[in-house]
Amino acid sequence: MNDAKRKAEELARQFDNALQRKENLWRYPLADAVVTLLEQGSPVTVDTIIARMEDQASERPQNPMLRGEILKGAIERLRQIVSRKD
Repeated sequence: MNDAKRKAEELARQFDNALQRKENLWRYPLADAVVTLLEQGSPVTVDTIIARMEDQASERPQNPMLRGEILKGAIERLRQIVSRKD
């Protein structure tokens, strides 16, 4: 295994450990999506927020806060909040 891959795996492992300790980590991609939509003058709805979060994952794949389990967790958490309101 090369050094870069080993470092990436270690970072992912550390991040997973941090994620387990930080139950509010899902808020980062949500806030980032909302701010981006507001800056663009786009409507801010549940659907546009989720679409924006998914777009951000592909636009900035180097940002670990906007990909993988954190992103999935943010989308799932948003859906849970909305379904409780219905």
